[in-house]
Amino acid sequence: MERPVALEAAKENRTINELASEYKIHPSQVSQWKKELLDSASSLFEKSGKAKKYDDMHEKEIAQLSISRQCELLDLNRSSYYINPGSETSFNLLLMRLIDQQFTKGPCYGRRRMTVWLNNQGYSVNSKRV
Repeated sequence: MERPVALEAAKENRTINELASEYKIHPSQVSQWKKELLDSASSLFEKSGKAKKYDDMHEKEIAQLSISRQCELLDLNRSSYYINPGSETSFNLLLMRLIDQQFTKGPCYGRRRMTVWLNNQGYSVNSKRV
């Protein structure tokens, strides 16, 4: 009798007093059952027993896989696994900022003109870098 009353109380379609009078129990008992149900609701979704053991075992197996096998399972090239993208140097960031500023002033500058402009500003760069 406790379970259906607690479920009805948790749904909150009717008041606790209405449920208590229908099932002929004290309202505080209904409140207590509802509280117990809501407190234990999180444990309904936790894995226990065999399922938890299986998950733990499965995680250990995954950890023991070689990198090449992991990459194969993910359909990822091993070389891209090892790539460590580097950050931009401060000089590159400075050049990009200068190029952006000059380009907003005169958008007709191409690669050659921008290279000449940067060299005139005192930055020794070639056109490949621009």
